Amino acid sequence: RNATRLPVISAHLMSISSAMEMLGSIPEKINERYADTPPSRLMAGTALGTLGSLALYNMWYEYKYGEGINGVKESGIRLAKRLPPVAAELKKKKDEAMVHLRSDYKRYSGEKVRLQLPAKGMSAEEVKQEAVDINTKLEGIDWVNGRATGAVYHGGEELSNLLTDVCKEFQWTNPLHADMFPGLKKMESEIISMTVGMYNGGANACGVLTSGGTESILMAMRAYKERAKAQHGISRPNIIVPESAHAAFDKAGNYFGIVVQRTPSCPKTGKADLDAIRRAINKNTVCLVGSAPQYGWGVIDDIEAIAKMAKSKGIGMHVDACLGGFIIPFMAEAGYPLPPFDFRVDGVTSISVDTHKYGFAPKGTSTILYNSQELRRFQYFSTPHWPGGIYATPTMAGSRPGNIVAGAWAAMVFMGKDGYINTTKKIVETTLRLKREISAIPGLHILGDPIACVVAFGATHFDPLILADKMTAKGWALSRLQFPSGIHLSVTYPHTQGTAMDEFIRDLKEGTAELMSQPRQPPSGSAAMYGSAQKYPRSIVTEITDAFFDVYYEPAFPDEKIAEDGSVSSAKK
Repeated sequence: RNATRLPVISAHLMSISSAMEMLGSIPEKINERYADTPPSRLMAGTALGTLGSLALYNMWYEYKYGEGINGVKESGIRLAKRLPPVAAELKKKKDEAMVHLRSDYKRYSGEKVRLQLPAKGMSAEEVKQEAVDINTKLEGIDWVNGRATGAVYHGGEELSNLLTDVCKEFQWTNPLHADMFPGLKKMESEIISMTVGMYNGGANACGVLTSGGTESILMAMRAYKERAKAQHGISRPNIIVPESAHAAFDKAGNYFGIVVQRTPSCPKTGKADLDAIRRAINKNTVCLVGSAPQYGWGVIDDIEAIAKMAKSKGIGMHVDACLGGFIIPFMAEAGYPLPPFDFRVDGVTSISVDTHKYGFAPKGTSTILYNSQELRRFQYFSTPHWPGGIYATPTMAGSRPGNIVAGAWAAMVFMGKDGYINTTKKIVETTLRLKREISAIPGLHILGDPIACVVAFGATHFDPLILADKMTAKGWALSRLQFPSGIHLSVTYPHTQGTAMDEFIRDLKEGTAELMSQPRQPPSGSAAMYGSAQKYPRSIVTEITDAFFDVYYEPAFPDEKIAEDGSVSSAKK
């Protein structure tokens, strides 16, 4: 039998020999082809070809294992931004943005600007008076009477006074030194236990108190990354995040080197596209994400379906309940039942819940909950090598303000389950009322199907961002949405009191009627900014947001002169 195969083997060997001879002649042919080409051109061509190949490889890798087509686009834009003409144009746009941002800032009469530490300290009364002037004379939005979306989650005057008193008692405490302040350990552990109970956690469920929803999400994503690295050797982890989920997931990716794969949401319902999530999962995926509810449209994703996918792949599933964390657990008893969204769902492994929103705690507190202590340990940090001693922290911060820990505890035990059911009922009723009334305004339509604490809406015949600017001029602080353009209102407890929502609907009808009669009004202010931002790539928009923070940290602007006593003189009035 072997003898009959000899001719075949011989033919293969001859083919290989011919191929080797052909390959061996390639260098000679190349030398002949470029014999008269100057060496400098050969070097430049080789360098450009190598760089081009690397760029193409990076784009392919980004497409296959990174952020898909968006990652490819951003890779190309990063290269383009290195070109001098592009860099010059970006600098020009950033400078223009800074001029615009500075022009938005208005000083009050008699305002003082401090660029240096006072040579002599002020009296307590002087400090108090100036603080009051800064707070009252730099006019903001009347959030107390419900003219703001979210931002301030006020639980009533009695609770506010209580929190002031409790926080004062713990003014100088620090949870980093638990041995010095054992009362904080009691309060913090009870906050976690109460919140775990709200989300039907089992005997092993646990959590950590953080500084806000963003840190809660950051800590959860760090835990998934570190667990995957320790248990499966995954060095380039990715998380699958619906495009409607909070931007804090992108921040986690940026901070911790996690690839964030954004998947589309249904354009009609706003819910996460389950098929898109399923297709995006690969061997490096460590976590799937769902929102309950999402920030933009207030829609709750299909948590059960996403958790089932995660369970089948043996990976984590995070529920972001930061926004409505103290609404959705009480909706059933308030008369508005929801599909399961918490630890009752098999496959849910972590949940982020903000105490400082509808829990009415002081700003700067949130919780991240886990279904097991084993998973929670991967978010901790410790180092035994520091000469100053063993250093360990459960979250990103070292020292933390103990007064807001005490404030969060006080808010929860003051409100109690009955209190949260009552506020939930009022907030959901107001949300559904707004949903009905906005739907009835010609020219407006509700985005998705919000059912908890958010109403978002768009416009059919005009730019809704222009309407948002008109509402701002009437004293309302509303959030602007993009992709698609829209307006967002987080319904808070002050909205349920007095005539706030009557006034809101009245002003909304007036602004809409004006735009319906003149739909082609040119955008200006935030409408122009958001409209332009939606047309540009993300990395270019980032240049403009950088300008905002640069201006924010300027105590005085270039056209202002500051006298020795701190008084301001400027050509701008």
